[in-house]
Amino acid sequence: DWYASDYYKNSPGKNPKGPGTGTRRVVRGGSWGDTEAGLRVAGGALLGQERQIGRAEDKAALFASTGARAVDMESHGVARAAEAAGVPFLVARAVADPAGRNLPRAALDAAGPDGRIKLLKVLTTMYLRPWEGPATIRLAYEARLAVDTLERIAGPDGALFGGD
Repeated sequence: DWYASDYYKNSPGKNPKGPGTGTRRVVRGGSWGDTEAGLRVAGGALLGQERQIGRAEDKAALFASTGARAVDMESHGVARAAEAAGVPFLVARAVADPAGRNLPRAALDAAGPDGRIKLLKVLTTMYLRPWEGPATIRLAYEARLAVDTLERIAGPDGALFGGD
C-alpha cells in the first residue's frame, strides 16, 4: 500500500487499503516477528564483508564483535558509491542462511566472481559430498523464498524502490 502519515486517522477500522497514491510504500500484514505473513523483520547493523561466512561459529563471533544482525557481500560497495554521490541509500535484505546454520560446501562454491551460479560446480560438489544434499536443497528453497519476499516488498515493477 501507499503510505501517508495521516491516513489511518480517518481510515476504515477493518482492512484499510491505504491512500490511492504516495511517495512511500508499506507492506500490509507484516510485523516484527510475523511468520504467518511470511515476513520477519529485524533492524540493525549490516556487516559488509568481502568473503563468505559459512560457519555458524564464525557468524556468532562476528555478531559478538560487531553487533551486526547479518553479513552482506554486496550492499557495502553500493553504499560507498551512494555516499560518494551524495544520494540516500537503504538496504532491504532477505536472509536465507540463518546465523545458527552452517552453509553446505556446494553453497560456498556456488557463486562465481560475477555473482552467477556455477551449476556444474554445485552439482560436482553435491556429488562429492552427498550428505550435504538435503541442506543444499533446503538452502536453495529458502533462497527462493527470500527473493519472493523482496519482490513482494518492492511491489509491482519495483515501485517501492523507484521503479515504474
